[in-house]
Amino acid sequence: MPARGHPQVSETKAAQIVALKLDGYSPAYIARRARVVRSTVSYVLKRFKEHHTLSPLPRSGRPTIVNDRTRRHILRDIVQNRFDTYAEVAARIPGVSGKTVQKVAFAAGYRRCVALTKPFLKPEMIVDRLEWAKENTGRDWNSAIWCDETSIGTGKPPGRIMVTRQPHEAYLPECLVSSYYSGRDSLMAWGAVAHGVKGPIVVLDMSPQTVTSTGRRRGGGLNARGYADQVVSGPLKDFWQRLTKERDREMFIVEDGAPSHKGKAVQKVREKLGMQRLHHPPNSPDLNPIEPIWYILKKRVAKIPGYRKNRESLRDAIKQAWDSIGVDEIVKHTGQMNARVEAVKQAKGGHTRF
Repeated sequence: MPARGHPQVSETKAAQIVALKLDGYSPAYIARRARVVRSTVSYVLKRFKEHHTLSPLPRSGRPTIVNDRTRRHILRDIVQNRFDTYAEVAARIPGVSGKTVQKVAFAAGYRRCVALTKPFLKPEMIVDRLEWAKENTGRDWNSAIWCDETSIGTGKPPGRIMVTRQPHEAYLPECLVSSYYSGRDSLMAWGAVAHGVKGPIVVLDMSPQTVTSTGRRRGGGLNARGYADQVVSGPLKDFWQRLTKERDREMFIVEDGAPSHKGKAVQKVREKLGMQRLHHPPNSPDLNPIEPIWYILKKRVAKIPGYRKNRESLRDAIKQAWDSIGVDEIVKHTGQMNARVEAVKQAKGGHTRF
């Protein structure tokens, strides 16, 4: 009797697993190569060792009430409705329960997982990402300064969204949740890093929103003038000049294409300073290693007592959390740029694991 919870695999798949093991590969590598979970690899190898067979062992217990046609119906419904619960799938199929749907899904390798959040990529964005990766293969990233803004809120983080998928389907578009900006009370912070160096962090002042005579809201947020005055002319300039001198090389800036980064006020300051900027594909936070640094920052802010009390408490918590981030944590991510570039090429411009 197979171990409970292990989906059956074909004899061809089992033979592949055994062959890779005999060639000396680790269970983790075999699982990735065979596109199965590690527990399945362990079960197949144990079955082969103890019973000398690649075929499933006879199963005990009551036979399943689900025939092949119903099984196909269940799996088709799951794939077409990834975010529905097993109970919601069962409600559309006569004669089956949510538990039955779960068993069929499990046997086919599907699990309920937290859906990954990734920006939506239009076809032209995918093309741009792939071209960018080809152009930047082999680039010396020691000359890069990565900078970005992030919004840190005082409210409770939103709940998780679950999706039904197989282990290798995490980055399929139909299994992802598009990211968006929250309307919670929050502060906007700007920061910068380079390989082996943590730069400054600044909590930005947003321009006020105005209301027209017709009641329409205009402006607000961070505009090009605010970015030029608070970032480019100040902390970014100082950090850029410092690294240019220390490393005896021309440092270039990597940031996304937000409107505030491209306005005339910003361009004028950059031209005056001679500051070069590397093109960054839109909706591509996976190509800026400061993104995982923001994740670290937000986790540490959330652990600081009283950070939700008011905006001043949040401002202090942001600076305290940034100070706690070590250079080794920066290097862990800035040192992966070549891997990020290769991942984009492997994905043909699509989403990556980063």
